[in-house]
Amino acid sequence: MEEFVWVSLAVIAAGLLLLIALAAFMLWRIQRSDEKKLAKRIAKLPFLDKISGVQVFGMSAQDTEYQREFAQRTHLPYRLLSDAAFALTDAIALPTFEAGGMRLIKRLTLVVSKGRIEKVFYPVFPPDKNAHEVLAYLQHTSPPQGIKQSE
Repeated sequence: MEEFVWVSLAVIAAGLLLLIALAAFMLWRIQRSDEKKLAKRIAKLPFLDKISGVQVFGMSAQDTEYQREFAQRTHLPYRLLSDAAFALTDAIALPTFEAGGMRLIKRLTLVVSKGRIEKVFYPVFPPDKNAHEVLAYLQHTSPPQGIKQSE
């Protein structure tokens, strides 16, 4: 009888491990799908059509090789900048967090003009609304010298 209990526990444990692995795989698939959906939404945003003189960049703590792969996989419509050494992050005290043993930069948006940070959007939540918030801000702010708003 005792052997039956141990075998039953082993089968239950194996089943739980299988369920955990399946859940992790499903989360990974959803995340990849969400990344692609987000990149497609970003590509459709009319930033450069609405406001001339605006450049969009992404920045992360990942190295350039990781960013290159990510940009190709998700078809990002803008360039990514790497701050893997946290030079800018530490210099201007950007918020960071730890995940999976890595230090990462929290999601935020900086509007920079002529080397000055004019506006900070933080925290960014929900992330899919941030691009529209930034666009609205840029459309309703007097443009810095040299930037012309288009109709």
